[in-house]
Amino acid sequence: MSKKTFKDESAADFEIQDIEFEDLFNIDDIQKLQDEFSEVTGVGSLITKPDGTPITRPSNFCRLCNDIIRKTDKGCENCRKSDVDIGKLCVDGPTIKQCRSGGLWDAGAGITAGGKHIASWFVGQIRDNTQNVDNIRKYAMEIGADADAAAEAFDQVTYMPTEHFRSIAAVLFTFANLMSQLAYQNLQKTFFINEHKRAENALRESEELFRNMFNVSTDAIFLHEADGTIIDANESALKMFQLTKEEVYNCSILDDLSAPSITRGDLEHVLSAANNGENREFEWESKRPKDGSTFPSMVSLKKFKHRDGYLLLAIVRDMTEYKKAEETRVKLEEQLRQSQKMDAIGQLAGGVAHDFNNMLGGIIGAAEVLKEFLPADETAHKLHHVILEAADNAAALTNKLLVFARHQTSISTSVNLHNIIHETIDILKRTLDKKIRIVDKLAAGCDVIIGDSSQLQSALINLAINSSHAMPEGGELLISTSTIELDELYCSSSQFKLTPGEYIEIDIRDTGTGIPAEILPRIFEPFFTTKEVGKGTGLGLAAVYGTVRQHSGAISVYSEVGRGTCFHILLPVDRSHLEAHAAEQDVISGVGNILVVDDESVMRITAEAILDYLGYTVTTVASGNEALELFRTAPEKFDLVILDMIMPEMNGKECFYALRQLRPDIKVIISSGFTREEDIGRLKDEGLAGFIRKPFRTLGLSQLVDRLISK
Repeated sequence: MSKKTFKDESAADFEIQDIEFEDLFNIDDIQKLQDEFSEVTGVGSLITKPDGTPITRPSNFCRLCNDIIRKTDKGCENCRKSDVDIGKLCVDGPTIKQCRSGGLWDAGAGITAGGKHIASWFVGQIRDNTQNVDNIRKYAMEIGADADAAAEAFDQVTYMPTEHFRSIAAVLFTFANLMSQLAYQNLQKTFFINEHKRAENALRESEELFRNMFNVSTDAIFLHEADGTIIDANESALKMFQLTKEEVYNCSILDDLSAPSITRGDLEHVLSAANNGENREFEWESKRPKDGSTFPSMVSLKKFKHRDGYLLLAIVRDMTEYKKAEETRVKLEEQLRQSQKMDAIGQLAGGVAHDFNNMLGGIIGAAEVLKEFLPADETAHKLHHVILEAADNAAALTNKLLVFARHQTSISTSVNLHNIIHETIDILKRTLDKKIRIVDKLAAGCDVIIGDSSQLQSALINLAINSSHAMPEGGELLISTSTIELDELYCSSSQFKLTPGEYIEIDIRDTGTGIPAEILPRIFEPFFTTKEVGKGTGLGLAAVYGTVRQHSGAISVYSEVGRGTCFHILLPVDRSHLEAHAAEQDVISGVGNILVVDDESVMRITAEAILDYLGYTVTTVASGNEALELFRTAPEKFDLVILDMIMPEMNGKECFYALRQLRPDIKVIISSGFTREEDIGRLKDEGLAGFIRKPFRTLGLSQLVDRLISK
């Protein structure tokens, strides 16, 4: 067993067999005591371990023993054996014997600590009448020493009567007993000191553990008095409330960290309940003292004993992200309800239109037969014409209802969408106000779909006329197409029944007055209109909605008041045509750090899911200000930024310029559902790396990101 230092051990871990003489006494002090004892008594003196190993230096050793006998191997071995024999523990008195080396007289007494033999104190190296020089000469020759030198040294050994030596040995025994008692006292003292140290270490470790747990928590933790005065706070609390350690000590839970909407009565009520021993958990509106900003939180308040009194423990959890997730869930549920509502309205409209068509058929048929019986009277023929014209108009309305309800017979024919758009533009140029400039950018690689050309043209005309009404003073109407790939993630999250694959993307964009946000959710409902009575039926956009759904597509609208509106349509391409004429495109994976900035949580979640699937490391933030704050801390961390164009407080354009100031070479992609071409053009002149339309699709996004990061 390796040696342990007793004074470094805790009482719990210490074992008494590990005690050694040096652990309990100062050897320098013992050496001085031994030297003085030898000088007064005239005897040699030495303290050893129980096995004979010296602890002290020899005092007053004679030349015969020190310089002759102990200088030989056999003589030294005999001396050690003699020391062990004489130094055996004896409670009745000292052990007095002749030494095995030379026959000189020695005496020994054991020293104990707690019952354990820890040392032996020897005195002696004297002679009386029982020794003679001949025996010394003979012994010297046995051990290989010089016999003449041994005889000479023998004459120098102290002569002492036996009784006198026995008296000295008795004093030695008394000294050894006193040292044993002192050793026991030292042992008890050491136990006490070590136990105290152990308790201090345990307390320190406990406090350190508590402090680590205190600071590792992601929730804010406050310790405060019964009146709300804060006496301690963890790192998360400082970060959450944007305070320093010094500042938080000057704050009060009551006055400084609660929103103005919380009344004084509310504050005092929860503190009173906690002080009475009630464990409280409640929703709260917390406040950051410096800027006055507030955030939703969940607070747990508990009373606990501290020293001679009590403190309150407040745990505050920031519920901002939870609330945002809850809002996203509510929005998704609202989208689902809206989709179900549109289906229900469609079923109702289809049923009404079907019955109404039967009645119109009777009216029109009867009117045509009646014509043969009319007299040659101009007024009668005019009235007959009015009846037929009104019936035809009613039939047209019914047809729109059927389109919305998707109850019309579907015509499964391959049609060229670009040709339909060109024909539509020709019609619009002849009918719309000349102050409206019509522009087309038809870039779709594959423009063939399965559908009804007349229904599609009608839908495009309806959207164009709707846009023209929003531009009474003139403007620009842009119709553009592109080819995109919809993946499983996008299709499964859409409110429309889409299947993954190749689609044609059609945008009808105007620079008109825009549509207020509160109206957007209802614009596809039948009979909903914002126009004056008599100036609209409210079926135009409903018919467009029905046509798009009948063609297994999707339609959405983005608008900003004062800037314009963009209708976004997706239609599946003719797959047989695609297989015959187009090569498949693959999603491209990659590696890099990408920052996504978007105020819509649904878009952040979608972007992160797609980019993570592609192999990129993604960080998302909800505003331009958050993006700049994060970017300043590590501008070289990110390889690419995907930036929403329309955001509150700081829009995408402002954020783009700020990012470029921090790092001129950062690559930025602008994403938007509604952005004017001239805005994007100016940003590209300033270093914009790319543009992608919302919502993201895996193929298009992967190709654009790979192209930019691989540069």
